[in-house]
Amino acid sequence: MHSSISIYCPHGNPHRQPKNKTAQSRDVYAVMQPLLLRENAIRKSKGHTWAIGMNSAHHMLFVELISMGPVNRMSIAPKEIFRMALYKMAVKMVLVNSRPEGTIEISEADKTTTALLIKAGERINIEVVDHLLITEKEFVSLSQKGILSRLKRAKLPVLTEADQEQLEELQSGTETMLALAIKMKSRGYDVDEIKEMTGLRKTAIAKL
Repeated sequence: MHSSISIYCPHGNPHRQPKNKTAQSRDVYAVMQPLLLRENAIRKSKGHTWAIGMNSAHHMLFVELISMGPVNRMSIAPKEIFRMALYKMAVKMVLVNSRPEGTIEISEADKTTTALLIKAGERINIEVVDHLLITEKEFVSLSQKGILSRLKRAKLPVLTEADQEQLEELQSGTETMLALAIKMKSRGYDVDEIKEMTGLRKTAIAKL
């Protein structure tokens, strides 16, 4: 089983992959491996968590470093994972975790984290399409292993009330920015001014 993802950076792809190239999880790893190598050159013993947001065509909109620290102590609230995705109007998400040392095997904690993010994404209409565990030399994909699809069919876990409230607040805030952008556009504001006031991408503003 493979997850198909088109690797495209709107501001120029340093890896020179064609804009419409259909890629698999290994191609996501090809993008992330140089980032990990760069981070490890400074912080070799740290684990990293990245969120990758994509549009409906599976084009990459952003790669954001969410957290960094000891792997066994990393716990991230769903709102931190999805904040940029809502801000950039992404509809699909890939989570990437680095493993600085030891095994790259998928743990129960990895499955639990993925399940929680799937449920969180469903609540705000952002689909989690993969979760990669990576080292400098290899990776493993929960989508390729068939784990992601099984987790999507499962009824558990249930989001905490606090997580639900935080996600709703994030979504509400994003909708407010969209409404503001539409109002500014109707009044003839320049795209750069709208971008500065709302933080929305120019391409998103152009579609309003």
